[in-house]
Amino acid sequence: MQKGDLSGYRAAARTVVSQFSNSSDPNLLNGAAWYCTYASDAVADLDVPVRMAEKALAGYPPDQKRFALNTLGAALYRAGRIDEAIAWLVESVKASGGAGTPEDWAFLAMAHAKKGNDNEARCWLEKLRSHKPDDKAPSSPGPLELRMLAREAETQYREAFVLLGSGSRN
Repeated sequence: MQKGDLSGYRAAARTVVSQFSNSSDPNLLNGAAWYCTYASDAVADLDVPVRMAEKALAGYPPDQKRFALNTLGAALYRAGRIDEAIAWLVESVKASGGAGTPEDWAFLAMAHAKKGNDNEARCWLEKLRSHKPDDKAPSSPGPLELRMLAREAETQYREAFVLLGSGSRN
């Protein structure tokens, strides 16, 4: 994905959905659904990536379900189903032994910002800010995608609690 090419990304997301939405392979479904979470409104029907992620989750054996938990949470977030997104993202964090991934943290920060939960949003955002990528560790999204999510989480937080002064401040 080239920097700033949102229309190109959306066209690619539509292609990914059309090619993989009917797959029965949980890895393909999960990867395609995840690809649709990098930016809002990646595809016209935001429930399609949700269904793909649900199908991927159902298709994984129990010891591999953790791979689809954050994808489902992220897809639900993009579809505007914030409470469900938080629940699945929390499950993703638990499934990783309580640490979670930077992607979990970004989506949790954004979801809590949308809900007006200042303390929760700030906690996840601080965790994301303190993340130091390990260049040797394999990562499903690349550094560009993670930077995009981190920038979006920062913007969501700023708009919810700093610039507009809204939110519950809990």
